[in-house]
Amino acid sequence: MLSQITQVVSQINCSTGYMYSSVNRSCVSFIEAIYNSLFILNSTNVDTNGLADALEDYYEALTNIDITENSSLLLDANQLDHIIDMGININIMRNTSDLFLLSSNDTLIIGAVLYSYLFHQGGDIITNSNVNNFRPNISSAVIVNNTVQLKIQLLKFLLIKKPDNYKQYDKNDTILISSVIIVSINLIIEQQADIMLYFSPIYNTSEITPTTSLSSLQCSFWDGNGWNQTGCKLIGYNSIMHVYECYCTHATTFALLWLPLSEICMGPFLRISYTASLIITWMFIIGSGLEGVWSILLYLLVRRSNKEQTKRLKKSMTTPITITRTSPTIKQILDKQQSFINLRLKQDYALTNEILL
Repeated sequence: MLSQITQVVSQINCSTGYMYSSVNRSCVSFIEAIYNSLFILNSTNVDTNGLADALEDYYEALTNIDITENSSLLLDANQLDHIIDMGININIMRNTSDLFLLSSNDTLIIGAVLYSYLFHQGGDIITNSNVNNFRPNISSAVIVNNTVQLKIQLLKFLLIKKPDNYKQYDKNDTILISSVIIVSINLIIEQQADIMLYFSPIYNTSEITPTTSLSSLQCSFWDGNGWNQTGCKLIGYNSIMHVYECYCTHATTFALLWLPLSEICMGPFLRISYTASLIITWMFIIGSGLEGVWSILLYLLVRRSNKEQTKRLKKSMTTPITITRTSPTIKQILDKQQSFINLRLKQDYALTNEILL
């Protein structure tokens, strides 16, 4: 039945702005597909195939139109968890370019992979025989290493290539940058899972590069209220597969988050931590504050000095100037008269000689 549906879908070409709906079995607009699929996903008593059809339609439409500003059309993370945990309860597989859904009790299956659009459409099952044969350009992948020990009744995976509905939970300090992987395991006995996750950034790709500090990335899971890191660890960047590797110890919804405030890029070569940037910022603030204080003190000192100089100048201008004259002595007067007489005698003597000659 699934192969027949896939064949029908591949043969039908819809007009621009339309898609073939697995729910309606006809071409519908993207927005109509969103509304129809949400109606089914929000309904009760829908079987596994109906839920799978609705999920297929929803994420194909979501890939082609932007509805992030309309929160009423964004599928809730808790609701999607519930659909996978409780609604998908039989063996089923849906493989499209936008998602890979698998539910199986086959003990040979240990994981699933979803490839990027560029080289390979859709996803694939991972078993022990092909676990080392990944194709390049992975969008996301998951491997449960201890499937035999877990005694699994039903193993379920949903890999969503472009999970725009999860972008509604972005904050200033945590931003979703990857596909979303939902892992649900029906166990006979509750045990700790051993899960490896692989993510390639699909959002903010200009900011996330292989040189991005690992401290600014977090492997996270959805805890019902928000993203949480408990029980998950970022192992590192796999330069061969071009993916970030994560390890988690429980089954739930997983994603790779970016912490944009944890690092500040200063040019092409220097990156400093957010804490360091805060310290530097406060040093500048304190330094600027001290500079302002010293400027005010210097201004007050100069102003006070100018006032004191002005007061001294005014005081000197208002004080009377006393000129003291010293009276000459009698001896000085007689000497001055004698000098005058001698000068007159010399002049008369010179005049007489001139006449006689």
